[in-house]
Amino acid sequence: MKKSKIKVVISLMVLLVIMIAMNKSYAGMADLTDEMSDTLANEQLTNQQKAESENANKSSNNYLSSLEVEGYRLLPEFDKQIQEYTLDSDTKEDNVTIKAIADDERANITGTGNIKLQTGENNLRVDVSAENGTVRTYFIKVTRKIQDETLRLSSIKLNAVDQNGNKDEVDLSPSFSENVFSYTAKIYNGASKIDVDTSCLNENAKITVEGKSAVIRGTRRLYGANVKATDLRGGAALIMAGLYAKGITQIDNIHYILRGYEKIDEKLKKLGAKIHVEK
Repeated sequence: MKKSKIKVVISLMVLLVIMIAMNKSYAGMADLTDEMSDTLANEQLTNQQKAESENANKSSNNYLSSLEVEGYRLLPEFDKQIQEYTLDSDTKEDNVTIKAIADDERANITGTGNIKLQTGENNLRVDVSAENGTVRTYFIKVTRKIQDETLRLSSIKLNAVDQNGNKDEVDLSPSFSENVFSYTAKIYNGASKIDVDTSCLNENAKITVEGKSAVIRGTRRLYGANVKATDLRGGAALIMAGLYAKGITQIDNIHYILRGYEKIDEKLKKLGAKIHVEK
């Protein structure tokens, strides 16, 4: 009986020592994390100030001095202050050639050269990056005519199908028209596949549906807005986007974020972020 008591006492003492050691370890880790956060914040602030100092002496000129589409005339006539254009006529060609010259030779231009066209409306873009990294985008709307007028769809219907085979019709944006060749659609998360049902003005035409991938093209610049968190990770992503965006971003429903990221605003502030939580 005495041996059992001794074993119990020894076990409790060992457990107590382990708990004390773990508490010390955790405290040490917390101190280390704060120290690392402060160091990282100072490094990022120094790097940011250095980058701003370097960019202060760099050109911000991101204008074009000329822009043209070979064989066509721009409407309105080119002016470096105007960023949106159309062509004076539609084209039957499957490509166009865009030429552009930067107003500042130190700027970089993308989006020129031989550009492939799809049938219908094409919104082409030419990006001009100034020496200091700021970007200006010029847009050119080019419409490619369909060569055979009978090769038009007379209807398009989309159905989102879940894992149980239940179908839900999906709305197109804009609404279907024989003269519109590009659409977008919002699909709910539970959909496992999309059924596409089409018909053509030419009954003998063969219709194929290609592609199984969703392509998401981001923008070069985000702007502040009023947004709403709907879950934990999505809300955290909104914070990251808001910190990157130009202007003020207000995020509602922050309880989703705070339940998983305690004091996230204080931690981000240590990294130089401008953020605050309104109670």
